[in-house]
Amino acid sequence: MALDKTIFLQFLEANQLDSFRHRNDYYWFSYLCSVTSSIWILWILWRISVEFRRSDRMNVSDSEYTAVLRAIGILLVGTLISFFAAKASFSEGYSFYAPSLKDAVVAYSIKKILLISCFYAMCGLSVFVITMLFRYRRI
Repeated sequence: MALDKTIFLQFLEANQLDSFRHRNDYYWFSYLCSVTSSIWILWILWRISVEFRRSDRMNVSDSEYTAVLRAIGILLVGTLISFFAAKASFSEGYSFYAPSLKDAVVAYSIKKILLISCFYAMCGLSVFVITMLFRYRRI
C-alpha cells in the first residue's frame, strides 16, 4: 500500500514538510509503510503457495459447506472495509484508531501500520478459507 498523493498533500498543507525534521518524519513514515507492505505481500504469496499445494481433503456436510460460504462473504466484506481504512487519509482531529497529523510521528505511524496489517491479515485469512473450499468433499 504505497502512500498516495493525498497523504503527501496533507503533509504539505499542514506545513509538515517545511523543515528537515518534518521531511525526515515523512520519509520515515513512507519507508515504514512500504517495508510493512512488502513483508505482508511476501507473506501473502507464501500463504497462497502453501494453500494451493496442500492435498489433504475433508468430508463436510452441506450445512458446514454453507457456513464456510457465509464466512467467505463476511471475510470479503471485512477485507474491503480494511482496504479502504488502510487507504484513508489522515483524520482531521485526534482519533483513537485513525492516524492524524496532530499525533506524534510514532503514533500516526503505528496506527497506519496497524491499518495496513489488518488489511493483509484479512487477505491471508480469506485465502485460507477460500482454499478450504477446494479441499472439501461434501457427504
